[in-house]
Amino acid sequence: MYFDAIKNLQEITLPYVIRKDLPVGTVMTVLTKEEQIIHDANKTGYIFSRDSTTVFNIFKECTQDTDTDTWIKNIRCGMLAMHALQDNYDGHAEARMRVTTATI
Repeated sequence: MYFDAIKNLQEITLPYVIRKDLPVGTVMTVLTKEEQIIHDANKTGYIFSRDSTTVFNIFKECTQDTDTDTWIKNIRCGMLAMHALQDNYDGHAEARMRVTTATI
């Protein structure tokens, strides 16, 4: 993944910004060292804010002039942009579209 190649000031790769929460009861020791670092990373504060902006700018660049850019146009946070994209393509919005298409 592209974000794996980019590290922040604390040497943490950017997937921590858009990580999904681990299932309840997950034992950290079953994760790889990199996964542990990603899931231990703080999602608040100055560094997170900078990293989230970096992730958002990458999303913005990748979606510019596409139908997808409408899903993130009023968002300025990488984490929230990822949630919006997931909802569009994997979540409720996609399910609604499939139902609508199926009933037409």
